[in-house]
Parts: sequence; structure tokens; C-alpha cells
Amino acid sequence: ETGINAEYGISSFCPGNVWTKVNFKGQLPPLEGHSVIKSNNKVFIFSRGSFIILDLETLQKTISHAPDALALSNATFMTSVLFNEKIFISGGYGEEQTSSQLVCFNTATSEWSLLPTTGNHAPYLYFHSATLLGKLMVIFGGCERSMFLKYSQEVYILDLETMNWINPVVEGSERPSVRSNHSAVVLDPTTILIFGGFFMSEYPRRKVYYNDLWKLSISVSGDKVVWSKLTTTNHISERSGHIAHLFHSSSGPQMVVFGGRTLENQVAVPTDYLHSLDVSSLTWTSHEVIGTPSSFPMPRRNHKSVFHGTKVFIFGGSYVIEDTDGVVFNDCWMLETAPWLYEKTKPIYLKNQIWSTPSKVPTGPPTSSLEDVTTLQMRSAMSLLFNQKEVSDLVITVEEKKIYLVSSDYFTFTFIHFISNRSTIAKSCSLFQKSIFVCHVPFRNGREFLLLSSGDVIHL
Repeated sequence: ETGINAEYGISSFCPGNVWTKVNFKGQLPPLEGHSVIKSNNKVFIFSRGSFIILDLETLQKTISHAPDALALSNATFMTSVLFNEKIFISGGYGEEQTSSQLVCFNTATSEWSLLPTTGNHAPYLYFHSATLLGKLMVIFGGCERSMFLKYSQEVYILDLETMNWINPVVEGSERPSVRSNHSAVVLDPTTILIFGGFFMSEYPRRKVYYNDLWKLSISVSGDKVVWSKLTTTNHISERSGHIAHLFHSSSGPQMVVFGGRTLENQVAVPTDYLHSLDVSSLTWTSHEVIGTPSSFPMPRRNHKSVFHGTKVFIFGGSYVIEDTDGVVFNDCWMLETAPWLYEKTKPIYLKNQIWSTPSKVPTGPPTSSLEDVTTLQMRSAMSLLFNQKEVSDLVITVEEKKIYLVSSDYFTFTFIHFISNRSTIAKSCSLFQKSIFVCHVPFRNGREFLLLSSGDVIHL
């Protein structure tokens, strides 16, 4: 991407899945307990009264401050949702607003407001989740601001058109225990998935981390909710303060989870673990990241993220073991998820500069024709090789931009690994008899995959 300063770490689960460190034009402040929301190509970050706007296309950064009257100057661990170009901010730890009012920022007019609500409003919460389903803001869990620390397991729903709180009827034979710092993702227009979280029990006093998965089904009007506990296989460790995003691949919805705090030998430590859940089969997969320590994010908790196109952008977080002093990050990392869209291919990865095939990766259905090869299989190979400085052996300039190319030797060898039906190898390799270079060139009229051979340009 133009303007992105990248350091690469290749993960073993699919081609092209690369961590990229993103350097905006102007340093970010340390970020923990912040709220992050995306509108179009802009990211809005709220942190202790600071209001940061990041442009994901130009990498420009703008910093201002919320009006003092909104009582956000010390607020942390609030949540936000975007509805009709307006960002609604709920809760937070710090200066307390009236919980019957909601802070609102209009992204179209850049105006702040404090909106009154009607009905039985949610208590003032922090470490909770807020998720948008249609016009409904659905709040779950978190900690209540009171004389004594109180964890919640309640569901609160606000109609953002009428600004009226709805008291839903809760159904289901069981429901999640009280928790905070969990993740919540939208599965479909009426369903939310809740994963993980944390609870501090008083008697006996101990820290409890969760790795359970729950489905929350909500009626269109919001007057009824149903809890269902989902049983997964290949369980991953308990965690809180992680991020989760859901996207759709060729095999169905996938939920990716990164980082968070977990217990290791009864010590709470932040992690850099990357996992994905196949929502259709409810099977977890853990992914090892290969590279130098500087080529992927450090372990962290309480980071926040947005999903933009096929990319996950992660902002800030902290590294703290138990309750000791630690470090708060001011960085941004990008994770590309596009290769998940081509799961019918056989992934390869780069380890010690040698191409190899993971031992436990499904190869997918056999390729039936050369046409299948040149569409699905080739795109997956290209996703790893196109415009990647680390594996290129030729650089050209197109429209004043450097384009990194890969020679036929690299490409042909990689391409073979993507062919499930080996009888098609001879046919496919006939495409590469000449000296061919492949690249992903960003032209003004869009992005195109190209093959350049003897001066000719062949569009794929």
C-alpha cells in the first residue's frame, strides 16, 4: 500500500498473510483503554479526551479534543458504534457522565452532542461490549461503576432511531456468567458471537479467564434475546482484552482472534497468539507466526482494531504481566486476511527463505481444468508474491511508484505448490516457458493483476 512502511512476518496458515507495521504521518500517542471505530476510510480514536482521526488511504493524522462538557477528559475503556454517520460512545472509566445520556459525534458535520435517552437505561459501564445490529446498539457485560466492583451479565439494547432503551425478554436454558473485557462480533443481522472475558471473584479472591463461545440471537425489534452456548473443538486458551473480527471465506464465516491476556502457569500474561474459528464447523485453528521479533506485533492486551476491506488494523494496547508496571504501545499493525478467501488452494509459507508446505493443511478439491488453475490457484500465489519487496528480484517504476516483480523461476515453483491435481502441472507450466515477470500494479483506474512477457501485457 502506498505510504505504508512495512516489516514482514509470514504466518504458516495461508499465503500472503503478512503483518505490516503502519507508520502514520505523525506519531500516535500511547493507547490503552481507547475506543476505535471506522467510517469509510477514516478511523476515529477516543482516548482520555483526545480525539484522533486517521486516514487509512493517505495515512494522515489529526488530533483534537472532545469538549470538556462531555466529561471525556479522563474516560477510558468506553465503547462506540457507528450509525447513520454518527458515532455513539457509551460508558467508560473516569469522569462519569449521566448514564441516561449518550455522547455523540457526527462524522459528517464534526459536531459533538450529548443525547438524552428514554426508558430504563443501562448502568454506567466499562470493559463492556457494544455492537450494532441494524438500528440497535446491543450492550453486554462489563463492570458497573459503583462503590464496589460489580461485574455484569446483562443485555441492554438502545434503539438509536428513537433513543429509547428496550427491556428485552431473555430466553435460553443457560446464559454466560458475569464477565468483562470479552469480544463481540456480528455473525448476521440478528446474531452476535461473544467470546472470552475476565472475572475477579471475591470469595475466594481469584482471577477467572474464559474461553467459552456464546451466540446471542436478538429479535428485529429487540424485545427478545436468546442465549445459546456453542461447543467448539481444538479449544484455545482462556483470554481477555483480545480483539476479534468476523469475515466470510469460501468455506463460510471465519472469526480471527489476536492477542489478549491469558493464564500461563497461573500468571496472567499478554499474548501475541493468532487464532481463527471456522464458525460453520466450530473448529479453532492456532497459527504460528514466523519472522523476527520486529516483523509482527509484540504480545499485548487491551488493544483495539477495525476491519477495512480485507485488512485488520490494530491500534495500541499494553504489555503488563500480572499487575506490574508495563509498557503502553503507540503503534499500528495491519493483518491481511484476503488469502482466507482462497481456501481451496494449498497454502505455502516462507521459512528461512525456503518455500515449504505446512504439514497439516487441507489441499481442497482437485483442480479440474486449466481455467480453474489460472483463476483461483494463480490468484492465491499472486497474493503472496505481488509487490513484496522481500521476495522480489526486479524493480521497475510505474507512474512514479516502485513496483516489485518476481521472476518466472520463483513464480513457477510457487505456482506448482498450488495445484492439487498434479496432472495439470505440465499444462500450467507451459504458460511460463518464456522469461515472465508477475506483479500487482496499482494504476489510477484500479488494481490489476498482470503478466509481463517479451514486452506484452496479458490481463488475468
